[in-house]
Amino acid sequence: MNILIQTTQNVVLTYPLANVGVRIAAFVLDLVIVLFFYFGLIITVLGRSEIAQILLSALLFLTYHLLFEVFMNGQSPGKKIVNIQVVSLDGRSPSLDQLLIRWSFRLLDIGVSFGLAGLFFAVSSSLQQKLGDVLAGTIVVNKKSLQHPGLHTLVKLNQAEKGHINPLLKKYSDEDMIIVKTLLARVRSYDTIENKSLLRKMANKIKEDLKETDQTTDAETYLNKILHDYIIITR
Repeated sequence: MNILIQTTQNVVLTYPLANVGVRIAAFVLDLVIVLFFYFGLIITVLGRSEIAQILLSALLFLTYHLLFEVFMNGQSPGKKIVNIQVVSLDGRSPSLDQLLIRWSFRLLDIGVSFGLAGLFFAVSSSLQQKLGDVLAGTIVVNKKSLQHPGLHTLVKLNQAEKGHINPLLKKYSDEDMIIVKTLLARVRSYDTIENKSLLRKMANKIKEDLKETDQTTDAETYLNKILHDYIIITR
């Protein structure tokens, strides 16, 4: 299942949602890592100091996911291994507040219910969200399935039709042009008023950046030419 996300740059991207099976696999991997730390470090280092063991074990189990997801941009080690990531519904990296809300409901989603509550919410939600995700405004996406083709495969260049190329195009990156290509593909697949409006906004923004005044070429034709010109000038 995919979700369409409009980013803060007014670009619509398609993200494949991480299915329940992959998320369970990530959880199991994280559990193995936590148990490794518990048996390999806490017990070994602290020996028979039961109070210290209990305190450090509780700290490890309670803070593991929060700390890793804060410092690893929405990923725990288990999530990183299976290539899934927590993101905001608007496509941005999750904020600290969102991760705190999501983490605070792990006790209900996974703890006291032994994962049944989280599984129920994820299966019944159209966006496969646990309760913590719903309240935090986050989703879990599958980064492995989100593949962008290399720029050299995006267009077939006709050397006879190079024409004039604006040298200011060098200010853009490959990632910028992939976003342009993604939006063009989205408009071709979903020819809606909203997508066409986003296409015009992007074309006008690029014209402004490149100091171009041409208002006669339609947005789709203009952005396709930008892609061609960018590849020529940067390759």
